[in-house]
Amino acid sequence: MKKTAMTAIMAAALLAGCSSIPSGAYKESGGCRIDRYNPTWVAANVTAMTWDGACLKGLANGYGKLVVTRRDSVPETYQGYMQRGTFSTLGQPAEPASEFVSGKYRWVGLFSNGRFYSGQIYLDGKLDYDGSLHASGRYGTGKNYFASGIYIDGSYIDRAGGGVHHNGQGVSRGVVYSPENKPLRWIYQEKAYSSEKAWKQAMEDERLASERKARNEAALNSSLDTLFARMDSQVTASPGDSEAMLAYYSQNRDVAQAKMATVDKLITKCTSSSCDYLDLLKSRRDQAYQAYQSHDSNYDKTQESIASAARMQAILGALEQVAVSSGYVDGARYQQAKAQQQQLGNALSRLTSSGSGVESAGNLAEIYMLMQRD
Repeated sequence: MKKTAMTAIMAAALLAGCSSIPSGAYKESGGCRIDRYNPTWVAANVTAMTWDGACLKGLANGYGKLVVTRRDSVPETYQGYMQRGTFSTLGQPAEPASEFVSGKYRWVGLFSNGRFYSGQIYLDGKLDYDGSLHASGRYGTGKNYFASGIYIDGSYIDRAGGGVHHNGQGVSRGVVYSPENKPLRWIYQEKAYSSEKAWKQAMEDERLASERKARNEAALNSSLDTLFARMDSQVTASPGDSEAMLAYYSQNRDVAQAKMATVDKLITKCTSSSCDYLDLLKSRRDQAYQAYQSHDSNYDKTQESIASAARMQAILGALEQVAVSSGYVDGARYQQAKAQQQQLGNALSRLTSSGSGVESAGNLAEIYMLMQRD
């Protein structure tokens, strides 16, 4: 018999419940708010709610019983602990156990933020599951029972749309037992084994393969680090003026590009031989690409700085020509023009020494126009 995944099972009871629903998502019941249910579902399916426990700051709190009267007459009750208007057993006594009933399902155990996360699940009065759940609400680790009496004791894969079957489907690791508690088969990573010895060997092989992969990745990482360090040492330009910085960033960009090409070749080889460190290579390739983008951006900015410096130098020359041709050789206006020219010269010096700043062409144009007008 094939069992549905916990997504389908929990949907019957959670009914689109959400731990972050707004404070208006409740039905008034004796002055207490019940914030556990989705308001849209409540409006469409619920006619009344009653809570016989206490209230704290207007929210159902402590131990009590909640009865939800549904339009479809499906029974729905919660007997247990509430915190801030929703099912929660955190920090509460283990006994009596909290219990939620919705239709043909019954949950007995631990709840948090309105959701069941550990205990027993019953279907039509028969034990269906005993254990913990993944955060998604699907089976985690525990005993999974079937109608035939067969059950699995193990851990399960948290996969949307999946199912659990005693042939191995949906089982990460576990043992299948007969109704008489005799082992029938052993499962590892959804594959069933007819003997415990073969099962243990499969897990040992997986462990060894994992260790081998870790060793290979560490060795490859070390080799790449050594190779890339050697590539980095080939950058000969030292950043100084704008032209030197342009050469510096250009060389770094070329090195990053060479790193990408190197890793690309390894990826091609690894893909063809089905090696087990492909993810590592892709990660190192992404790092090289990010470095290339960074150097490429700095290269473009440095080019822009040099172009800006050239524009400033042209304007300085124009200022000198205007000052001389205007006849202000000895006058106050000429001295003002020379002072402005000196300021621009200082700005140009700062630009060419840093290789990173870009002066405002608008300010230069404004000074030029003033001198032309006079």
